[in-house]
Amino acid sequence: MADHRLRLLVVCTANVCRSPVSAMMLDRALLDRGVDAIVESAGFLEGGFPACATMSAFGSDIGLDLSFHESRTLDAHLVGAAGLVLAMERRHARDLMVAFDRGFERIFTVGGFIAQATTMPPLGEGLDEWLGRVAPCRTHAEFLGVQCDDDVADPHGESKRIHRRAFDHLQIAMDRVADIVAGARDRRVTEGRSTHEAPPTSP
Repeated sequence: MADHRLRLLVVCTANVCRSPVSAMMLDRALLDRGVDAIVESAGFLEGGFPACATMSAFGSDIGLDLSFHESRTLDAHLVGAAGLVLAMERRHARDLMVAFDRGFERIFTVGGFIAQATTMPPLGEGLDEWLGRVAPCRTHAEFLGVQCDDDVADPHGESKRIHRRAFDHLQIAMDRVADIVAGARDRRVTEGRSTHEAPPTSP
């Protein structure tokens, strides 16, 4: 049986630090809001590496287990299957569109997605419909520049303090993303019920 749940993809450079912990945060936040989705993560570099030890330790403090994470490289299937792709930096969004010819309307930076939903919040329509509604208001210019306000800077290889700052930033951001996705109420997801369950029948 085909799995029709909403799929979300979180992307960073190597898939060892920002994106794996963000995906786990987002998955839990969505479940807390009654949204049964598939949240995945990947990066641009070679896969097969464990999660960043510092970020894993912070994740463990809030009940997230990254000990089994193994980084993976983005591919056309992962990107093509995602209903929403969230990039940590503008350069990631640019590279996604170039490498995979993915629809612009489904790619955002994390900060850009939150900003767009603040300006034009979902009105109860499905996520696909909301993305279609906001698409005419967006331009490719939103992905220009480097080290912009909507980027989540890479803490990998930096101090524990910088990791902590990134972790806290991501925790707040993923909660907000979950609020937006739950508010859009994608038609493939029902609040509090998996798509694997049959809908209630009338007496």
